[in-house]
Amino acid sequence: MKTFPLKIKIFSLILCSTVLVFACDSTSKEKASSANDTTSIPEPIKPGWLHTSGNKIYTSDGNIWHGRGVNIHDTRSNWEASYQPPDVELVKAQIDEAVNVWHADFLRLCLETDPSTGPYQYKGILDDPEYLEDIIEIVDYIGTKPNVYVMLSLWIEPTTDARGWPTNATTPVWNKLAEKMKNKPHVIYGIINEPNGDDAAQDPQLWDIYNTIVASIRAVEDTNGTPHHLIAVQGTRNYSRILEYYISHPITAGGGANIIYETHAYVPTADFDKIVVQPAAVLPVIIGEYGPSYMSIADCGNLFELAQELKIPLAAWSFHSTSRPTLLEYYGKPYSVSPDGPLTPTPIWGNFIKKALSSDYGAPLIQNVIMNPPGFINTSSLNFTISASVKDNEGSVSSVFADLSAIGGGSNVIMTKTSGTTYSAAVNLPAGLTEGDKLIFIKAADNEGNVKYRGNKIEIIKPATSDLLIYSSGTFINSYTWGSVTEDTSTYYEGGQSLRKNFNFTGYWADFGICISSSGLNVMGYGALKFRYKLTSSNPGAVFRLEISDLSGNKTEYISIGTSNTSFTEVQIPLSSLQININEISTFMFIINGVQSSSGSLWIDDIRFIP
Repeated sequence: MKTFPLKIKIFSLILCSTVLVFACDSTSKEKASSANDTTSIPEPIKPGWLHTSGNKIYTSDGNIWHGRGVNIHDTRSNWEASYQPPDVELVKAQIDEAVNVWHADFLRLCLETDPSTGPYQYKGILDDPEYLEDIIEIVDYIGTKPNVYVMLSLWIEPTTDARGWPTNATTPVWNKLAEKMKNKPHVIYGIINEPNGDDAAQDPQLWDIYNTIVASIRAVEDTNGTPHHLIAVQGTRNYSRILEYYISHPITAGGGANIIYETHAYVPTADFDKIVVQPAAVLPVIIGEYGPSYMSIADCGNLFELAQELKIPLAAWSFHSTSRPTLLEYYGKPYSVSPDGPLTPTPIWGNFIKKALSSDYGAPLIQNVIMNPPGFINTSSLNFTISASVKDNEGSVSSVFADLSAIGGGSNVIMTKTSGTTYSAAVNLPAGLTEGDKLIFIKAADNEGNVKYRGNKIEIIKPATSDLLIYSSGTFINSYTWGSVTEDTSTYYEGGQSLRKNFNFTGYWADFGICISSSGLNVMGYGALKFRYKLTSSNPGAVFRLEISDLSGNKTEYISIGTSNTSFTEVQIPLSSLQININEISTFMFIINGVQSSSGSLWIDDIRFIP
């Protein structure tokens, strides 16, 4: 990633965040069950090695492999550690956390080489023997984790061209890696990171380069008499999103065996069919990156669900505290640079993925209702829609219903069929729910009276306990300003400075904005926006207002904050009052208007979202 609707909706003043989780056995393997899943498996297959057959990836015992995990960085740590000697132990600590605590069984290891960094770490696989040995040590350490697989990705690689394409110079890099990894069955090769551009006419050219590199890797393996590793070729366009060309033109080198096709699925749910479903119908697809950038948290949940249904491996971006969207909180030093900080998941994205990975494969979909304020929830007026999808292969279905008996009250809600095999119903929840209550199980009864649980349970949890700080003491989180605004070190509420807008207007207004996040900031689970302001104005009728926007272009009505005041005043705006999508907030606009003319200054400080 370059730092660049699960159609369950809850309509209430209670904020919610959707977490979709699924499960299988502890080794993340499932037996093939459809026509596409039961194509012949090549023999012999050595224990521990993955291979492809048809449109699926298999383990050596013939089970479908569709690992779930995260992206991790090498010793250069998204360049945070390039100015200090490499420390493999810090990377191992991240691996321990991701695998042992978060229960990831698939890691995408991003290799970072950039001659412009240094002075300690910047050379590549061919030029830095110590770096290569560090990568081997990291890979071997991952190999000590049972049933965990790692994909080596040339994430930042100087042998690529300006389009992010591999070149002839990339082949020797992979020859060296193939030689060193030849006997390591838990390793997958990811040729490159993100080819860019959107010219479909160039797809054949990139295909040729990939095919050449694959042929070279196979030659190394054949010379050594070792099994063929899985090799991932990346989408040809739009930063690895597009796999369309491979549907009719799969890689042919080495007979086309053990080739998988990697997409970086930073797309909304509406685009999943093109980006994932269509290619996965005929190709073994792997999702190398995804996260709340160009997609919402709900989209991420939908993608997680889709990947489990189609048995596609996927890895979330990124197990790091500065490479956005981040799964780990920043506490003053990036975790992989400093050994003295806890590996704490970020309140929204990190907790989402940690809970998803910690669930069993095939477990019911879970939706969380956030308690706000903490410790209490009033559901007397809470209405929402639940839905269930019943697969055709489960037989004829006579009814689908929601069971509220688990919480000691409420009758079954018979769901009405809306279209195809989908059922939905509106539900009123009883009042007085407390943290940990499990609310709804969707069941399906077939014509023979057999009842099956279909998932969809709701669990009450507490919101994030810590504030989400946007601005204080000159520190921004994924933010920047535009317009005529400075940081005032002589007037501030806390820390050492505040934002100051000097204005002098006639006939219109003055304003300045803060871009909170170019990819949309998800603040579900928080209760209010809080900040402090101070305003001096030559015209006492001047009014300070606020406008908040989301990524879709929705804007709040001008929120009237106040008029002139001589000291910093606290403002709290309940997020439930905002008629915008609070899982993709992008912009604050601070506005002074209400009069024909005025001059003065507006100070803003201590901007944060609070529980």
